[in-house]
Amino acid sequence: MDKFKQASAPSIAEAIADVALTKKQPAGIITFNAEPLLFALINAAIAVRGDDKKDVIIMDRMAHNLATRHRDRIPYYYAHGFVRHRVTARL
Repeated sequence: MDKFKQASAPSIAEAIADVALTKKQPAGIITFNAEPLLFALINAAIAVRGDDKKDVIIMDRMAHNLATRHRDRIPYYYAHGFVRHRVTARL
């Protein structure tokens, strides 16, 4: 984790692309800001690789509670579609 102290979306995308097609792939990715940039960067990092796996879909976009996923893909959760916000104020 020390190497991610100065992490950026491109460096995180490269790190995920490095393990996306291995047994070390993340169990899921959660974003709280509905960040489409990281999703696109991960797909781009896979696509520019010179191997035969560059056309493989590696993530499923999980943006609402009816979204489905494939067992062999990484679920990419947009938490704003799942987490209910409840604001209470005490005076």
